[in-house]
Amino acid sequence: MGEEEKEYPSEIELKEDTKKEVNLSMERSRKNGKTALFVLVLFAMLFSFALGGAACYVYYFSYPGLQFLKRETQGTQKEEINLARVSKKLGELQDLIQKYYLYTENGINAENDIYKGLLNSLLEDDPYAAYYTKEEIDETINQQKGVYQGIGATVSESEEGPKVEFVYPDSPAEKGGLQAGDVILRVDGISVKDLSLTYIVENLVKGVEGSSLEMIVKRGGEELTLRITRGKVVIPAVEYGDPAEMLKDDSLPKGKIGYLSLRGFYMEAVDEFISEYEEKIEGKDEALIIDLRGNPGGDVEAATKLLDYFLPDHLAKPQKKATEESGAIQSKTDREFKAGDTLLLYTEDKNGNGKDWYCEDGHEVDMPIVILVNQNSASASELFSGAMQDYGRAIIVGTQSFGKGIVQTVRSFSDGSAVEFTTHYYFTPAGRNIHKVGITPDIKVEIPEADSNSYVQDRAKDSQLKKAAETLYTNFIHG
Repeated sequence: MGEEEKEYPSEIELKEDTKKEVNLSMERSRKNGKTALFVLVLFAMLFSFALGGAACYVYYFSYPGLQFLKRETQGTQKEEINLARVSKKLGELQDLIQKYYLYTENGINAENDIYKGLLNSLLEDDPYAAYYTKEEIDETINQQKGVYQGIGATVSESEEGPKVEFVYPDSPAEKGGLQAGDVILRVDGISVKDLSLTYIVENLVKGVEGSSLEMIVKRGGEELTLRITRGKVVIPAVEYGDPAEMLKDDSLPKGKIGYLSLRGFYMEAVDEFISEYEEKIEGKDEALIIDLRGNPGGDVEAATKLLDYFLPDHLAKPQKKATEESGAIQSKTDREFKAGDTLLLYTEDKNGNGKDWYCEDGHEVDMPIVILVNQNSASASELFSGAMQDYGRAIIVGTQSFGKGIVQTVRSFSDGSAVEFTTHYYFTPAGRNIHKVGITPDIKVEIPEADSNSYVQDRAKDSQLKKAAETLYTNFIHG
């Protein structure tokens, strides 16, 4: 597995105002750090295995992972892990467990939680660090592709309780009668008003396919009892439409502007996006809206493939604007780039080393384009938007994007498990790093608060889409 940014959605896709950085947006099934440490004490593995695990850790993570453990924070030097000390203490703990522990030790769980605890120690600086078992890797691959077991609804927090924003077509939620705007009051008799969305998903909604749950919701002042059977949920990667029809706006011409949304940057989704463009938009429409709102990112290679498809092969490297935000990360080295080739992005690790990506497919899309972004557009979606903006090939409309300008590297083990942590910053062609800054739209448009929970299902309320269509029509099509 190469350098990639990944998202981890949960059983219900959550949209919280204080959404965690998750990108590159799948929600991770990561255990609480305190639990990991507690398990470290109670369920330590055999001393001999600990030595083997320690050696494996040094072998796989001596570069660049081990160097991540040695940093300066506010003028103080962090101590790197002392493997000899850890191995000795693990052996002592294992002796105590073997002699005095009343129950039977679960060695496999103990080992996995030790590895998870080690990666959890990086979370203070790196919220993307994680250890995954083989089963978790298999599950997240399906989730990344929009396939998971659940009910198929997105919810947000409200004063009344969890509020349903969107119900996916033909999902278990739709079949069970759940509707956008419903406020969830109880699940299987348990009040959810004061519970976190994550807890509700993991402990009340998530379950075996074919099993059911009882959900009591408030709808228009009335309480309704719904029975929903859990099942397979498939979230479409790409959505096509005609903005005039979507907005129900007679002032806009039909058949002139194409619309494509992209849920995440992974190869299958990008391939589907290109196919939809070639089948339904190329040679038919005069302009294009690309909707990346809520797109949490994905694979760097997928993002560069789509950029390569849209940009010509030979463009001069764009210059960084003098108004570049002062808080942005600055490149550590004076990079040498290929003259005459279109630079897509480049990365740098803490030593200034990295990789460059260039156009090479001989293809370009030459039409007016607007890209829609919002506060939940992150990582690879910002990479794509930023590069298109740098070259002046698209107008960015919406609100300030999330601001994730870092890349995670996933490294796999022979047993199918894997580890992920941050290894690089990425920079747009103009040398911008947008980490904790985001992409600034060329045209800023807010969704009114009154429409924030309904515009996805009722596009007539989508003020950002309307502005995008009007911008293209007024400046490139009308007259």
